[in-house]
Amino acid sequence: MLRTHRTPRDRAAFPTELPQMHIPAGVSPTVYAQHRDLLSVLMLRFMTSRLRAMYQAYDGDLTLCLVLGEIASRNTERHFDERRGYQPQYEHQPKPLLPCNALSISDVTGIPRETVRRKLAKLLALG
Repeated sequence: MLRTHRTPRDRAAFPTELPQMHIPAGVSPTVYAQHRDLLSVLMLRFMTSRLRAMYQAYDGDLTLCLVLGEIASRNTERHFDERRGYQPQYEHQPKPLLPCNALSISDVTGIPRETVRRKLAKLLALG
């Protein structure tokens, strides 16, 4: 079976491709240019250390980490929506979880749906 590459759909409308150079408002191009190399190195160190930590915490299964992160992201958004008054409060009962299934996670992450289903089963088995 030939697999075609799908571009993930980011539900927050953030770009999923590499960003173009962006100079923040209020920063002159000269100041930005002077500090760009240092910022790049610091961000590289930060991201590499975070990826290494996730790789170790999930026994090398970064796909499992992405699936769990997507589920957590949806429910964190719900918490903030409730605090802003966008959804009803649940005072004396557990809050229902946001709808989240293998297809919606697959659409957002670009991970094949069957792989997402296997990762969800593994997360359930891990508790």
